Amino acid sequence: MAGALLATLGSQAASSPLIGPALAVLAGLALSLMLYRTALRVLGVAVTALSVAGLGWAVSLGAWIVGAGFAVAAAGLLGVVVWGPRWVRRSPAAERRLDDWSAMDAGLDPTTTGDEQRPDRAA
Repeated sequence: MAGALLATLGSQAASSPLIGPALAVLAGLALSLMLYRTALRVLGVAVTALSVAGLGWAVSLGAWIVGAGFAVAAAGLLGVVVWGPRWVRRSPAAERRLDDWSAMDAGLDPTTTGDEQRPDRAA
């Protein structure tokens, strides 16, 4: 994310035509936070290719700071492509939320414990 921000801010400060690809890489990284498994890998490959293309374009224009941002983004995105699909696991908090809904469906208050949950002892 830092590399995409560096590329975006550097290209904006230099009024470079690289602002479009830099914003696209930044948006792709933001989108990757919402995806998992195969979709994450496909997006990672696409955004990595865009980042490498932006790096080549930045080097040809002599925009070294922007190029460094694209290089850092591409390196991070390679990690997303390789290890990203294995990162997503259901958290214990998500499991607990499902159990809370089940408790409410049964007429219980999931925020209390012990005797407070028993309807016959409610005051």
